[in-house]
Amino acid sequence: MMDEEPTWSVVIRSMYRRGEDYHSYLDEDSYPSLSSKDKGTEKSEKKTKWCREIGNKQHHNIKKDTGLTDSEIESSISWLDSANLIDSMEPFDDVSLDRLPIRLNQSGFEVAHDQFMLNKQENREDQRNSQQNQINTAIGLLTLGLLFATAADTSIQVFMTEGFTQRTISFGLITEWIIVGAIAVVLQRTGLLSPQ
Repeated sequence: MMDEEPTWSVVIRSMYRRGEDYHSYLDEDSYPSLSSKDKGTEKSEKKTKWCREIGNKQHHNIKKDTGLTDSEIESSISWLDSANLIDSMEPFDDVSLDRLPIRLNQSGFEVAHDQFMLNKQENREDQRNSQQNQINTAIGLLTLGLLFATAADTSIQVFMTEGFTQRTISFGLITEWIIVGAIAVVLQRTGLLSPQ
């Protein structure tokens, strides 16, 4: 049985898949435009409001993508931050925000990309295994069909040349059908007759 995937791994995968949502938010160009009329406090309030909106949007997207609870997401983000896999925007003027905008840093991107590539490889291997199982099943069924056809042909030949008498139902014919039946059971138990 496989271990359950850690929540931080699910969160970083969500961030990686959403791409630009988690790459550009911390760039100065993405800050809200501030007019020259805005005073210091007003600028800070606009930036704080923007940060809150982005942080909440990102949190909502992660929750939607992963199905994790708020506390699981927050503890995962905290873990990713402590592992230095994400960057988060610091609040302006000591304003406390529940959810800061975050993005994958280079290390986080590499971890997420490696996870993505590993998952892709596992999916390809699963598909290959599934196709191989189907081929094995087909081979098993053909083998069983050939065995039955050969046994039936041998039985018919014996009955046509000898006639249907006590002597024709000999030890050889009975043994032949027992062997065919045993091979069918072995093929079934090894899974060659049922696709997985």
